[in-house]
Amino acid sequence: MMQCGCTSAELSLSTHHKTHSCKRGVFLGFKPQGHSKVVALPKKNTNKDKNKKYGGILPSILQNLKVDSNVVMTLDSFCGKLSPKEQTVILKEQGKWDKVLRVFEWFKSQKDYVPNVIHYNVVLRALGRAQKWDELRLCWVEMAKNGVMPTNNTYAMLVDVYGKAGLMKETLLWIKHMNLRGIFPDEVTMSTVIKVLKDAKEYDRADRFYKDWSIGKIVLDDLEFDNIDDMEPISFKQFLSTELFCTGGRSNSLIDSGTSDVDSSVRKPRLTTTYNTLIDLYGKAGRLKEAADLFADMLKSGVALDAFTFNTMIFICGSHGYLTEAEAFARYEDF
Repeated sequence: MMQCGCTSAELSLSTHHKTHSCKRGVFLGFKPQGHSKVVALPKKNTNKDKNKKYGGILPSILQNLKVDSNVVMTLDSFCGKLSPKEQTVILKEQGKWDKVLRVFEWFKSQKDYVPNVIHYNVVLRALGRAQKWDELRLCWVEMAKNGVMPTNNTYAMLVDVYGKAGLMKETLLWIKHMNLRGIFPDEVTMSTVIKVLKDAKEYDRADRFYKDWSIGKIVLDDLEFDNIDDMEPISFKQFLSTELFCTGGRSNSLIDSGTSDVDSSVRKPRLTTTYNTLIDLYGKAGRLKEAADLFADMLKSGVALDAFTFNTMIFICGSHGYLTEAEAFARYEDF
């Protein structure tokens, strides 16, 4: 395992070709020689640890909400105005979707409450994770009625929860709806889309989405699933195809051809998690050179490596028969 005190590791990647027994006949070699940062993953906090990091009256409110099911009485008992940040913390710390809704309803009942996208994102995420799709639909419509516009974070979260629920068609509809609003995916949203497509084994579409994003373009005509049965049960498909798309209207920047262009500059990932997702994508697709190129680019760009980076490279090398390289990565994980 990586030690927390490590700040750097001497690791580089070089690619070369040599004969191998596999059909591709291409070998990607990895040699330790160079520099890149290595970061340790943070330990998970327990609920007790979470409460300790908050000051003021937040620990008392969180503890009372945990033991008392009467949300209104609990929140009414704390005098004074809660800041939007404190309200966000209280929403995020609720473990059950129904309690998140009840807390949110109390916030909205206060005369000085101002609806904001951060709070709606927290509620939508809780409903999506619980797969409470009808409640999510109502929350989305209410959000639009209150004039709160979705952001990149909103769409990344929706793509994530729908993708994890296995609702792939709906996931793609959210991406299309994002384009209708004239919002170009940031790196976090792009990475989330890639992960959903990767997990669905739609490797070519994931590759095209990433390559298009890199040049500031999103081609929506390709975002369809040919290998998913049209008769697959979808509980609220009508909402996604009508109410969702009508809510909020179209952006003036929409291009009728279904292609969204932002600028011609080349975008490159800057986050460790994005590189990990992309390397895993190309590894699972059997496109080893592209996985290796991304790892090399990660090192060249000075993007920090973490345990997932090493584990992904170990898996890719090991699963394709490059055991020497897998062992080398396992050794360098111990920096």
